Amino acid sequence: MKIKYLLVVLLMLPLTLWANCIKVTSTSSLSAAALAAGYTASSWTGACDTCSGNLGLPSVISINSGTSFQPAGSLLASSVGSFLTSASNTAYSPNQILYRCAVADAGSLYEMYATNGDSAYAGMYASSEVSGAYYDVAKNVAVRMTNLTTGEYYSRYWKSRQFTADSWYSDGTYLYIPASAFSNVLYEMFKISSTSYYANGDNRYSDLWTQPRGILHLKARSGQVWQ
Repeated sequence: MKIKYLLVVLLMLPLTLWANCIKVTSTSSLSAAALAAGYTASSWTGACDTCSGNLGLPSVISINSGTSFQPAGSLLASSVGSFLTSASNTAYSPNQILYRCAVADAGSLYEMYATNGDSAYAGMYASSEVSGAYYDVAKNVAVRMTNLTTGEYYSRYWKSRQFTADSWYSDGTYLYIPASAFSNVLYEMFKISSTSYYANGDNRYSDLWTQPRGILHLKARSGQVWQ
């Protein structure tokens, strides 16, 4: 199963003139003070449907067709996805700076997270059988994601977590947001009895679905979402 993180899903929205953040892909965007403090930077891709990392779920997940052995609500598999190692094909280092923002942006920087609410099999339709879970690609399966910093379930509607001073490094001119500032996720798969939405009901199914299950973004200022 795949979950796409930081800009690992949507295309970056058009930038506006008042945006004070940049995507950092080179140490040339870091000050001497930031470098001396141990921070680094390198090129990273961000969002695309095939840029996801590995959550570490079991390679084989069994679903029983009956209701006695696996009643609705049974947990089939779960895993904790680290933003550093599971967000994309290439891992981030904890001290890798992803964004540089103006000091004036302090107080208006947020982590935004949601399911992939425009996909019928990746976060559009909520299951009534498991709180916070959404119908998935496989028949009789619902997926639930939990932001492990806030403790909140992902929803098809955006939720936010405000970044604070302990989330960034400041050299007095800029705020540098490292990969370690972003939240990990608990990914859970449940058996459900409903078959209202699914893309594959085969007895043996390999998950090749390229749509992400979850989305994690940086929001800077009013309405600005960065990839």
